[in-house]
Amino acid sequence: MKNTKFVSAGAGSGKTYSLTQEIARMVSEGKCQAEQIILTTFTEAAAKELREKVRSTLYSKGLYEAAMNIDNAAIGTIHSIAYQFVSRYWYLLGISANVSIMDTEGSKFCISQSLASLPSEDDLRLFDTMCRSFNLTIPQTSQLDFGFWKKDLKNIIDKTVELCIDEEQLEEARKESKKLIGEVIKWNCFDITNDIFTRTKDSLTKIFNAIADNARTDKEAKRKELLDSLDALKDDRKIEGLPISKLYSLLKNNVAEPKGYLSKNLPDDVNYLQNIYEKIPASNQVRDLVESYIDAIFRLAILWKKEYEEFKRKRCLLDFGDLLQKFDELLNNEEVVADIKSRYKVAFVDEFQDCSPLQVKSFKRLSELMEQSVWVGDIKQAIYGFRGTNTELIESVIGEVEQENDGNELDRLEYCWRSNETIVKLVNNIFCEKVFNGQLPNELIELKMPERTENDPPKPQERELRHVHLDTKKSADDYQLIADLIAEQIDNGTYQANEIAVLFRDKYGVQDCAKALKDRGIAYNARFDNYTDDENSADDVSSFISAVVSFAAKGDNELSKAIIANRIEAGCSIPELIANRLQNIESEAKGKNWLSDLHIIGRIADIRKAIGNQSVSAAVETLVVELNLSDLIKRIDPSVPAYNYCSALEAKATTYEGICANFGMSSTLVGFVDYLKQHPIEYPGDDNGVSVMTYHKSKGLEWPCVILCSLHKAPVVVDKTFFGVLTRNTVMDTSLRLIPSAISDICSSIMDRFEDNAFFKDVKRATINEAKRLMYVGMTRPKEQLILTTLKPRGRDSRNSPAQWLLDIGCDAIDSHAAASVINWGGSVWNHSVANYVAPDEGDAVSEKMVSFDVLKLPPERQPYANKFVAPSKAKFAKQHYAVEQYATFAERISANAADGCDNTVGNFIHHVMCLWSGDKSIVETLSKAYGVKTDAETVTTSIENFWVWMEKTYGKAIRVDRELPFSFTNDLGQTITGEIDLVYHTDEGDVLVDYKTYQGSVAHLTDKNSDFFAGKYGGQLALYEEALSRNGSTIRDSLICYLSLGTIVKLEDCNA
Repeated sequence: MKNTKFVSAGAGSGKTYSLTQEIARMVSEGKCQAEQIILTTFTEAAAKELREKVRSTLYSKGLYEAAMNIDNAAIGTIHSIAYQFVSRYWYLLGISANVSIMDTEGSKFCISQSLASLPSEDDLRLFDTMCRSFNLTIPQTSQLDFGFWKKDLKNIIDKTVELCIDEEQLEEARKESKKLIGEVIKWNCFDITNDIFTRTKDSLTKIFNAIADNARTDKEAKRKELLDSLDALKDDRKIEGLPISKLYSLLKNNVAEPKGYLSKNLPDDVNYLQNIYEKIPASNQVRDLVESYIDAIFRLAILWKKEYEEFKRKRCLLDFGDLLQKFDELLNNEEVVADIKSRYKVAFVDEFQDCSPLQVKSFKRLSELMEQSVWVGDIKQAIYGFRGTNTELIESVIGEVEQENDGNELDRLEYCWRSNETIVKLVNNIFCEKVFNGQLPNELIELKMPERTENDPPKPQERELRHVHLDTKKSADDYQLIADLIAEQIDNGTYQANEIAVLFRDKYGVQDCAKALKDRGIAYNARFDNYTDDENSADDVSSFISAVVSFAAKGDNELSKAIIANRIEAGCSIPELIANRLQNIESEAKGKNWLSDLHIIGRIADIRKAIGNQSVSAAVETLVVELNLSDLIKRIDPSVPAYNYCSALEAKATTYEGICANFGMSSTLVGFVDYLKQHPIEYPGDDNGVSVMTYHKSKGLEWPCVILCSLHKAPVVVDKTFFGVLTRNTVMDTSLRLIPSAISDICSSIMDRFEDNAFFKDVKRATINEAKRLMYVGMTRPKEQLILTTLKPRGRDSRNSPAQWLLDIGCDAIDSHAAASVINWGGSVWNHSVANYVAPDEGDAVSEKMVSFDVLKLPPERQPYANKFVAPSKAKFAKQHYAVEQYATFAERISANAADGCDNTVGNFIHHVMCLWSGDKSIVETLSKAYGVKTDAETVTTSIENFWVWMEKTYGKAIRVDRELPFSFTNDLGQTITGEIDLVYHTDEGDVLVDYKTYQGSVAHLTDKNSDFFAGKYGGQLALYEEALSRNGSTIRDSLICYLSLGTIVKLEDCNA
C-alpha cells in the first residue's frame, strides 16, 4: 500500500461533496484526466448518483470536456469494476469468454433451492432425534421444528460464499467447533441410562407431591399439573430420542434452587436430582448428539461447496467472491499491471469501512499501481459485520496509513454540516468521553460545528433533546404511544410526516410500529433489511399469500391451512384452531382432512388439482384469479392495495422462473414457496410518510427529527450471541465456529464457562463494539431533534434496564422515572416526560388510543384521524347527491347460479369474463366451469357482444380500451386512494367510465332511492374513479354502471356538480 490518503469522514461531514471536489481538484490541476479515474462505491445506484454529481461538479468549474469524459471513467461497485477486467482478460484466467456473473441474490437462490436435497436419510434421522431430544419448536408455537438444521447449514454456506472459505478451511472449522464446545462444556462421560431416568422420574414424583401438599390452594390441581409433566416425559420415551430438554427444564424449575421444605424433608432426592441437573449438559447423550450434528452440518456444507463449484463451472458462472479472487489474480499479472498503469492514475474508494477482507486486499494492491489513491470512510459507522466486514482489519489499515510512510497520509473531515449544535455536543460528549474513549483517538471521533458562509447550506434549527418513557403494560401499547408521540409532532406543526424517522433494532419493531401508525391514520414508509431471513416476520397479508401458495404446493401443510383460516374465516382464532386441531387428531380422522370443511380450504384444494401440470407463473395466476385473491386480501386489510400485492406475487413467480431458467434449474411450486421465504411480498407504505426502519437501514440517511427505540434491548443476549454460526475476526483472518443453538437452553446453568472462554470473550467484545457503532449511526441521523424512548422491559428482556443498550456500551443510566420535567444525561439537558397509555372508554366516540404526557400539554379534545388508506368501494356519499337514469337496455336477463349458492361467485365470474373478453366465446364456458356457475353460455356471449355494440353505437369507436385499470393518488386530506376501474372506454371526445355490478332482482330498484339496491349508493365510488382519471388529464364523458346479468346500463350524475 502506498500513495494512499485515508479520509476519515464523520457523520454528516459532507463526504460525497468532498469526494467530488477532490476529483475536480485533481482534474483541474492536471494530476489526472476524467477517464483515468477508478471510483468504487457499494451499490450500482450509489455509483450512478456519484457519477452524476462528479459530472455536475466538473461542469460547475468549467471543466466541460472532463465532464463529458467522466462516462469513460471506471465508476461502479468493486464487483462491476472487477468484472470489466475479468471479461477483458478472461484468457489469462483459464475461463470461458462467455462467463456470466451470479450476484448475491443468485447465490442465495442457489443455496435456498439446494438445502433440502443435501441430507441423507441418516442425516434426517439425526436431525429428527436432535429436534425431539432438545424440544426444538417453531417460534410462538408448540410445533416441533424439524427443519431447524437448515438455518445453521445456510448460515455456514453463506459464510463460505461471503468469505471465500474453501473445503480445507471448512474441515478445520469442524474440528475447532467440536474442540471449542468440549473445552467450554467439559464432557463428563455421564450416561443418562434407563435406570437413571426411572429413578429421576421417581424422585421427581416425590418432589411434585411435596410441592402440591405445600400449595396453599388447589392442591390436587397443582398435583395433576406437575404429574402430567412427568407423563409427557414417559410418552416421549416411546419415540426415538431422550427428552433431554424437557427433563432438564423440570429439574431447573423445581430443584436447581429448591424450597427449604424440600431440602429438609427430601434431602436425598433433592441432592440426587441436583446432581443429575448439573451433569446433563455435559452428558454422553448431549455430547454424541452435538458432535454428530456438527459433523453432519459441516459435511453437508462441504458437499454443497463441491456441488456449487461444479454448478458454476458447467454454466460458466462466477459469483462475487470468484470475481474478487480473479481480480486479485489479474492485479499480479504483468500484462494487466502494465495496462492498468497506462489507463488509470487515481483510485477513489467510498465507504471503505464496509469492505470485506478480499476487497481490502484488492484495494491495497491497486494502490501500488496508482499514482494516488483516496479512500473515504468512517470506522465508527462500520455496522455490517454480519456481511463479512472485518473491522479489526480496517482499523489496522487506518493505523498503517497513519504512519505516513510510502506517501500515505491520514486526513479527516471534521465539520458536521448535518446536525445542529445541540446534537453535535451530545454526540461528542457520549462518544468521545464514554463509548469510544480509549478505543479510538479523539480526532477520529470529535465533530466540530462549521463557520457557515452565505453559500453554505442553512444552519439546522436548534430544538430541545427529548426523552419519553413509555409506561405501558403490554408491548402493543408501546407502539400506540409511539404513534401518538408522532401524531403530536405532526399536529402541532413541528414536523411533517416525511420529516420524522423511527428506528428499531429488528424487523419486528418496524412491523409493529408500522401497524400502529396505520391504525392511527398516519402515513408511513416502512423499510426492511434485506439481509434478514425470517419467514415468521411477514405481515398479515404477506403471510396469508405465502400460506396460500404453500398449501397449493403441499396439500399436507397444516400450518399454512391454519394461517389461511385465521386470516379469512370467522371463528378461527388461534386458541380455537389449536383446540380444533387437537380434536381432529384425537378423532377418527387421526389428523387428516383438517379444516377441509372450510370453503376457502376446499377451494384451494380443488385448485391444487387443476394446477398440477401448470408452470409456476401460470399456477400463481390461476390462484390469483380463481380465488379472487385481491378480494380476500381486502378482507384481511381493506387499507392495503390488494391489486399491487397480487401483481407483486405474479411478478415474483415470473422472476423465480427466470432465475431457474438462467441457472438451468427446474422451477416448481414447492421451490417458489422457498423463494418467497427469502423474498417475501411486503407493502412498505407511503413515500411521503414517517420513515420506520432498523438502525442498519438508516445508515447514510438523515431527517429533521429522529426517534430512537429498542434501547431496552441488550447488545449481548447470551443464548443468541454465543450460539449458532459464529465468526471471530483478527487482522490476519476470520475464524468460523458452529455452536448448536439446540443446546442453548440446557447450557443456562454453565453460561459462566462460555463468558470465561477467550473465543467467546472476543465474540462478546465484537458484538458490543458493533452495538456502539450502531448507536453512533442512530444518534447522528437527526438534523434538528433527537428523541429517545425507553420502556419497561418484558419477557426475556425483563431483567434489563429501560436503556440497557446504552448502559452496555458505556453510557450512564437514564433516570426513566424522574419526577422532574428536565433531566441531565450525556452532558446535555433533556426535556423528560412519561407517556401513560390510557384505554378509551367503551362509549367514547373517539376510538383511537389516548396518551397523556406529564410535561407536554395536549389539546383537551383530539379529533379522530381520517383513514390514511381508502378503497373507493368503501367510500361513503349521501344517496341523494346522485341522480340515476336507466340509460339503456342492451340484452336479455341472464340466469346464473353458483354451485356454492354465493352471489359473489356469480359476480366474480361475470367480472372475469368481461375482463378477459376478446371475442372468443370459449372463455365463457371455461370460466363458468372454473367458478362452478351454471348458466347459458350462448346467452352470456350474446349479452357481452350486445354491450360492446351499444358502447360503439353510443360513444363511437374507441381509440383505446383499458380493463381493470389500477390507480393510486393522494387526496387533499392526505389520504391514499387506491383501486381498479373495471373499464375505461377512451374516445376522441373523452373517456367513458364503466363499473360492473351484479344484481338479479328488479330493474326498477336500481333507480329507487328508497331501495337497498339503489345504484346511487355507488356514487362515491365512481366519483373517486372520476377524480383518478381527471388527475391523469382525462375528460370524463359519462360514468356508467353495467348490470350484465340484467342487460341494463344506468348512468350516474352528481346533482351538486
